[in-house]
Amino acid sequence: MSELHRKSEVADVGKPEVSSFKEIKPETDMTVSEAKSFVNSLFKETHDASDGYYNSYETRSSNIPVDGIRGQWEGKRGESKYIPSNETEEGRAARDKLAEKDMDGVEYRYAEPDFSECAEATVEIDDMTENRFDYTDADGNEKQGNFSQADAKCAEQWNAIEKDGRSDWTAADVRDWRRENECSWHERCDTRTMDLVSRDIHGYFGHYGGCAECKVRDATNVDGGGFDE
Repeated sequence: MSELHRKSEVADVGKPEVSSFKEIKPETDMTVSEAKSFVNSLFKETHDASDGYYNSYETRSSNIPVDGIRGQWEGKRGESKYIPSNETEEGRAARDKLAEKDMDGVEYRYAEPDFSECAEATVEIDDMTENRFDYTDADGNEKQGNFSQADAKCAEQWNAIEKDGRSDWTAADVRDWRRENECSWHERCDTRTMDLVSRDIHGYFGHYGGCAECKVRDATNVDGGGFDE
Protein backbone atom coordinates (compact mmCIF):
# COMPACT_ATOMS: atom_id res chain seq x y z
CA MET A 1 0.00 0.00 0.00
CA SER A 2 1.36 3.43 -0.87
CA GLU A 3 2.38 6.02 1.73
CA LEU A 4 -0.51 8.15 0.53
CA HIS A 5 -3.05 5.47 1.34
CA ARG A 6 -1.46 4.58 4.70
CA LYS A 7 -1.67 8.19 5.79
CA SER A 8 -5.25 8.55 4.61
CA GLU A 9 -6.33 5.71 6.92
CA VAL A 10 -5.14 7.43 10.07
CA ALA A 11 -5.22 11.13 9.27
CA ASP A 12 -7.71 13.52 10.85
CA VAL A 13 -9.62 14.54 7.72
CA GLY A 14 -11.69 17.16 9.46
CA LYS A 15 -9.93 20.38 10.36
CA PRO A 16 -6.97 20.10 7.95
CA GLU A 17 -9.24 19.76 4.92
CA VAL A 18 -11.50 22.63 6.00
CA SER A 19 -8.49 24.82 6.63
CA SER A 20 -6.99 23.92 3.29
CA PHE A 21 -10.10 24.66 1.30
CA LYS A 22 -10.68 27.93 3.11
CA GLU A 23 -7.64 29.18 1.25
CA ILE A 24 -9.53 28.83 -2.04
CA LYS A 25 -11.51 32.04 -2.04
CA PRO A 26 -12.92 34.31 -4.74
CA GLU A 27 -10.40 37.01 -3.82
CA THR A 28 -7.61 34.84 -5.25
CA ASP A 29 -9.04 35.86 -8.68
CA MET A 30 -8.71 32.34 -10.07
CA THR A 31 -10.09 31.80 -13.54
CA VAL A 32 -12.28 28.78 -14.18
CA SER A 33 -9.39 26.94 -15.84
CA GLU A 34 -6.98 27.76 -13.00
CA ALA A 35 -9.47 26.57 -10.41
CA LYS A 36 -10.00 23.33 -12.35
CA SER A 37 -6.23 22.77 -12.58
CA PHE A 38 -5.85 23.39 -8.84
CA VAL A 39 -8.57 20.90 -7.95
CA ASN A 40 -7.08 18.33 -10.36
CA SER A 41 -3.72 18.74 -8.64
CA LEU A 42 -5.30 17.99 -5.25
CA PHE A 43 -6.41 14.59 -6.50
CA LYS A 44 -3.45 13.80 -8.75
CA GLU A 45 -1.61 11.77 -6.09
CA THR A 46 -4.69 9.66 -5.50
CA HIS A 47 -4.96 9.01 -9.23
CA ASP A 48 -1.26 8.13 -9.51
CA ALA A 49 -1.65 5.65 -6.67
CA SER A 50 -4.20 3.69 -8.71
CA ASP A 51 -3.49 1.71 -11.91
CA GLY A 52 -2.68 4.90 -13.79
CA TYR A 53 -6.01 5.23 -15.61
CA TYR A 54 -9.04 7.41 -15.08
CA ASN A 55 -11.40 4.90 -16.71
CA SER A 56 -11.76 1.53 -15.06
CA TYR A 57 -10.38 -1.63 -16.65
CA GLU A 58 -13.94 -2.79 -17.23
CA THR A 59 -14.78 0.42 -19.07
CA ARG A 60 -11.68 0.23 -21.24
CA SER A 61 -12.19 -3.45 -22.07
CA SER A 62 -15.79 -2.82 -23.12
CA ASN A 63 -14.56 -1.20 -26.32
CA ILE A 64 -11.86 -3.65 -27.42
CA PRO A 65 -12.38 -6.42 -30.01
CA VAL A 66 -13.75 -9.89 -29.31
CA ASP A 67 -12.93 -13.14 -31.08
CA GLY A 68 -15.00 -13.50 -34.22
CA ILE A 69 -15.09 -12.76 -37.91
CA ARG A 70 -13.00 -9.61 -37.47
CA GLY A 71 -10.08 -11.38 -35.83
CA GLN A 72 -8.71 -13.43 -32.96
CA TRP A 73 -6.74 -12.89 -29.78
CA GLU A 74 -3.48 -14.80 -29.41
CA GLY A 75 -4.05 -15.06 -25.69
CA LYS A 76 -6.15 -13.33 -23.08
CA ARG A 77 -8.47 -10.63 -24.45
CA GLY A 78 -7.02 -7.21 -23.75
CA GLU A 79 -3.67 -8.61 -22.64
CA SER A 80 -2.23 -10.12 -25.82
CA LYS A 81 -1.98 -9.60 -29.57
CA TYR A 82 -5.15 -9.14 -31.59
CA ILE A 83 -4.78 -10.39 -35.17
CA PRO A 84 -7.19 -9.16 -37.87
CA SER A 85 -8.77 -11.75 -40.14
CA ASN A 86 -8.88 -11.52 -43.93
CA GLU A 87 -12.60 -12.27 -44.00
CA THR A 88 -13.63 -8.61 -44.23
CA GLU A 89 -12.48 -5.75 -46.42
CA GLU A 90 -11.51 -3.72 -43.35
CA GLY A 91 -9.56 -6.65 -41.94
CA ARG A 92 -7.62 -7.11 -45.17
CA ALA A 93 -6.81 -3.39 -45.27
CA ALA A 94 -5.54 -3.48 -41.68
CA ARG A 95 -3.48 -6.59 -42.41
CA ASP A 96 -1.92 -4.96 -45.48
CA LYS A 97 -0.91 -1.85 -43.54
CA LEU A 98 0.49 -3.93 -40.69
CA ALA A 99 2.46 -6.04 -43.16
CA GLU A 100 4.22 -2.87 -44.34
CA LYS A 101 5.65 -2.70 -40.81
CA ASP A 102 6.38 -6.47 -40.67
CA MET A 103 3.51 -6.94 -38.23
CA ASP A 104 0.46 -9.21 -38.20
CA GLY A 105 -1.43 -7.73 -35.28
CA VAL A 106 -1.38 -5.21 -32.43
CA GLU A 107 -0.47 -5.94 -28.83
CA TYR A 108 -2.80 -4.83 -26.04
CA ARG A 109 -1.86 -4.31 -22.40
CA TYR A 110 -4.32 -3.27 -19.70
CA ALA A 111 -6.96 -3.18 -22.48
CA GLU A 112 -4.98 -0.50 -24.35
CA PRO A 113 -3.49 -1.05 -27.83
CA ASP A 114 0.19 -0.36 -28.41
CA PHE A 115 0.59 1.32 -31.80
CA SER A 116 4.22 2.32 -31.24
CA GLU A 117 5.64 -0.32 -33.59
CA CYS A 118 3.48 0.77 -36.53
CA ALA A 119 3.54 4.53 -35.88
CA GLU A 120 4.93 6.97 -38.43
CA ALA A 121 5.86 9.25 -35.53
CA THR A 122 5.47 9.38 -31.76
CA VAL A 123 5.43 12.66 -29.83
CA GLU A 124 4.50 14.02 -26.42
CA ILE A 125 2.27 17.09 -26.19
CA ASP A 126 1.97 19.58 -23.35
CA ASP A 127 -1.77 19.82 -22.87
CA MET A 128 -3.85 16.82 -23.93
CA THR A 129 -7.57 17.27 -23.46
CA GLU A 130 -10.71 15.62 -24.80
CA ASN A 131 -10.54 18.08 -27.71
CA ARG A 132 -8.84 16.75 -30.80
CA PHE A 133 -9.28 20.03 -32.65
CA ASP A 134 -8.68 23.67 -31.67
CA TYR A 135 -11.30 25.02 -29.28
CA THR A 136 -12.30 27.83 -26.94
CA ASP A 137 -11.94 27.09 -23.23
CA ALA A 138 -14.29 28.04 -20.40
CA ASP A 139 -12.53 31.40 -20.01
CA GLY A 140 -12.91 32.29 -23.69
CA ASN A 141 -9.29 31.57 -24.58
CA GLU A 142 -8.41 29.99 -27.93
CA LYS A 143 -6.60 26.69 -27.32
CA GLN A 144 -4.82 24.22 -29.55
CA GLY A 145 -6.42 20.80 -29.75
CA ASN A 146 -4.43 17.59 -29.45
CA PHE A 147 -3.90 17.24 -33.19
CA SER A 148 -2.49 20.75 -33.68
CA GLN A 149 -0.10 20.27 -30.78
CA ALA A 150 1.02 16.91 -32.13
CA ASP A 151 1.49 18.29 -35.65
CA ALA A 152 3.80 20.99 -34.27
CA LYS A 153 5.83 18.53 -32.19
CA CYS A 154 6.07 16.17 -35.15
CA ALA A 155 7.35 18.98 -37.38
CA GLU A 156 10.17 19.60 -34.89
CA GLN A 157 10.98 15.91 -34.83
CA TRP A 158 10.95 15.49 -38.60
CA ASN A 159 13.14 18.56 -39.05
CA ALA A 160 15.66 17.11 -36.60
CA ILE A 161 15.91 13.85 -38.56
CA GLU A 162 15.45 15.59 -41.94
CA LYS A 163 12.61 13.33 -42.95
CA ASP A 164 12.35 13.00 -46.73
CA GLY A 165 15.45 15.17 -46.99
CA ARG A 166 13.66 18.18 -45.55
CA SER A 167 14.42 20.45 -42.60
CA ASP A 168 11.59 22.93 -43.17
CA TRP A 169 8.60 20.95 -41.93
CA THR A 170 5.80 23.02 -40.37
CA ALA A 171 2.75 21.94 -38.39
CA ALA A 172 0.65 22.60 -41.49
CA ASP A 173 2.95 20.39 -43.56
CA VAL A 174 2.55 17.53 -41.09
CA ARG A 175 -1.23 17.99 -41.11
CA ASP A 176 -1.26 17.83 -44.89
CA TRP A 177 1.05 14.80 -44.92
CA ARG A 178 -1.12 12.77 -42.54
CA ARG A 179 -4.23 13.60 -44.53
CA GLU A 180 -2.61 12.67 -47.83
CA ASN A 181 -1.26 9.44 -46.35
CA GLU A 182 -4.51 8.63 -44.52
CA CYS A 183 -3.03 8.68 -41.05
CA SER A 184 -4.51 9.89 -37.79
CA TRP A 185 -3.15 10.79 -34.38
CA HIS A 186 -3.81 8.28 -31.61
CA GLU A 187 -3.93 9.66 -28.07
CA ARG A 188 -2.50 7.23 -25.55
CA CYS A 189 -4.12 6.77 -22.18
CA ASP A 190 -1.14 8.39 -20.42
CA THR A 191 -2.68 11.71 -21.61
CA ARG A 192 0.69 12.85 -22.99
CA THR A 193 1.83 10.61 -25.83
CA MET A 194 0.48 10.56 -29.38
CA ASP A 195 1.20 8.11 -32.20
CA LEU A 196 0.70 8.89 -35.89
CA VAL A 197 -0.95 5.75 -37.26
CA SER A 198 -2.57 4.57 -40.48
CA ARG A 199 -6.33 5.01 -40.26
CA ASP A 200 -6.78 1.46 -41.53
CA ILE A 201 -4.95 0.25 -38.43
CA HIS A 202 -6.15 2.79 -35.88
CA GLY A 203 -9.80 2.39 -36.75
CA TYR A 204 -9.69 -1.40 -36.67
CA PHE A 205 -8.39 -1.95 -33.17
CA GLY A 206 -11.15 -0.71 -30.88
CA HIS A 207 -10.08 1.07 -27.71
CA TYR A 208 -10.63 3.79 -25.16
CA GLY A 209 -7.79 6.29 -25.63
CA GLY A 210 -6.46 9.53 -24.27
CA CYS A 211 -9.55 11.55 -25.15
CA ALA A 212 -11.72 9.27 -23.04
CA GLU A 213 -9.21 9.53 -20.19
CA CYS A 214 -9.14 13.33 -20.41
CA LYS A 215 -12.92 13.53 -20.48
CA VAL A 216 -13.16 11.70 -17.17
CA ARG A 217 -10.24 13.67 -15.74
CA ASP A 218 -11.65 17.04 -16.69
CA ALA A 219 -15.33 16.14 -16.24
CA THR A 220 -16.40 18.88 -18.62
CA ASN A 221 -17.98 19.20 -22.06
CA VAL A 222 -16.23 21.59 -24.44
CA ASP A 223 -16.80 21.75 -28.18
CA GLY A 224 -13.91 20.46 -30.24
CA GLY A 225 -14.06 16.69 -29.83
CA GLY A 226 -14.97 14.19 -32.50
CA PHE A 227 -13.05 12.17 -35.01
CA ASP A 228 -10.28 13.14 -37.37
CA GLU A 229 -11.25 14.58 -40.72
